[in-house]
Amino acid sequence: MLNNLWIKIKYLLGFYEEDIKLEALYTGKWQTTRKNHLLKEPCCQICGHHKKVFVHHIIPISIDPEKENDEENLVTLCFTCHLIFAHLYSFKSYNSNLREDIEIWKNKIKNRP
Repeated sequence: MLNNLWIKIKYLLGFYEEDIKLEALYTGKWQTTRKNHLLKEPCCQICGHHKKVFVHHIIPISIDPEKENDEENLVTLCFTCHLIFAHLYSFKSYNSNLREDIEIWKNKIKNRP
């Protein structure tokens, strides 16, 4: 249910065109991949929050469907970090340097005064 809500939010924000069925982008293996990923990485990799986290595809599957279940292409993020760092404040965009940015911001948060 949360996944469907997230799809609706992204649609309302203009991330998806009207004729795209997001569910069609995912294969049947995705739910298992997502569940296994969250067991290994249960909290946001930037801020550490563990509630309402998302498994984010660094390279969107709309660009490279082969990366849907690729563990190297997945990262767990909370809603705020997902919007800011993964999509650069726009769900129409993505951050191809996300792994580097995660390390930078994780260290800034860890070492903040």
